Amino acid sequence: MLPPESFGTLCPPLPEKDKALELKPPTHLNLVLEGGGVRGIALVGALTAIQDSLVSEERFRETSIAYLAGTSAGAIVVALLAAGYTPYEIADFVGGPIIAGISEPGWVSRVFARVPILREYPALGQYLDLGLKAPRLVTKLGLLDGDDFEGFMRELLAAKGIRTFADLRMPGCEHSESPTLRYRVHMIASDITRGRMLVLPDDMDPLRYGYDAESLDVAKAVRMSISVPGLFEPVKLTGDNGVESLIMDGGLLSNFPIDLFDRMATDSQDAYREKRAPRALTLGIRILRDRYHPNRFPRVAHAVAALVDTAIEAHDYSDVTKLVDERKWARVIEINTEAVPIFKFGLDALEKELLFEAGRRITSRSIEANQLEVAAVVHGIAARAEERVVRVVGMEQW
Repeated sequence: MLPPESFGTLCPPLPEKDKALELKPPTHLNLVLEGGGVRGIALVGALTAIQDSLVSEERFRETSIAYLAGTSAGAIVVALLAAGYTPYEIADFVGGPIIAGISEPGWVSRVFARVPILREYPALGQYLDLGLKAPRLVTKLGLLDGDDFEGFMRELLAAKGIRTFADLRMPGCEHSESPTLRYRVHMIASDITRGRMLVLPDDMDPLRYGYDAESLDVAKAVRMSISVPGLFEPVKLTGDNGVESLIMDGGLLSNFPIDLFDRMATDSQDAYREKRAPRALTLGIRILRDRYHPNRFPRVAHAVAALVDTAIEAHDYSDVTKLVDERKWARVIEINTEAVPIFKFGLDALEKELLFEAGRRITSRSIEANQLEVAAVVHGIAARAEERVVRVVGMEQW
């Protein structure tokens, strides 16, 4: 038998500790929340874990949440969080029937509620009510008008003193020329009239939409972001030029805008190295869903579901598979929520608990594994690599 010392090794020796890559938590945390229907309760569970860690752990004593962004259900969560609601309060709102789009039950639901043998199946009554509204798809482009939801959100926000985005300015950045810096909260919507993605309130323009960033109603912005095609009517905005725009769910073009704060984050990394500003990290919370859709019976229903999922997922998925973005993927926490349907109306207590705990548990484990510290380093390296790529490409084109 050969002595142990005669064996070679393919493993390189461990490097000495590199002080330049010493893991330190970010001082400012920007959060980006993906859309996901009622599964958004998992996002709230993740926020609970983040806030608990920032409050209780000594290593995060200098870390605070700065900017917030979200699409669809993520827009609901960031708006209420910025207004001052606790994650537990937000979980009740997101899991309630109003968020699911059913605020005033139709006559079928009312019959189900009164008949003892049908009382155990409220969701069936709600689906039948939706079926009776099918003609609205032709006349209004949506089964639900969204007015009740918008009013509900407006009441919640008004209770905390929030009406327009002027009430959500970032302290110290009120006079910044960049809307991304000026407002603490941002949401994604889709302008299907012009075929473009909208960042709200950043892209508001009185000429095109009749609002500027300051005057845009926050509840209306949330409604725009959640207006799922076919379920909600598009929001109509008429600009000073007389053109009417139809605004729908931001998930059509970017359900997970993880790169929204990248320019700002890169600037802050440079400023941090020069001792001019704190270091910021964008952390994304993503809701996992099945990306594969077998063509099974009923074929039409599954084909429509596959079409919607592909429209929502493909853009963001292709972005994060690029070389530089793969490195940035270290700043994303993914939550498995497949146990609960994305558009189930009226979750029961157990389903709410499953979603909330899924988000809280995986986020807590990620934080315990130093993901924030690692992500801050990896993202800084990726951002600088991307800058070098841009410079090289620019020189080649020149």
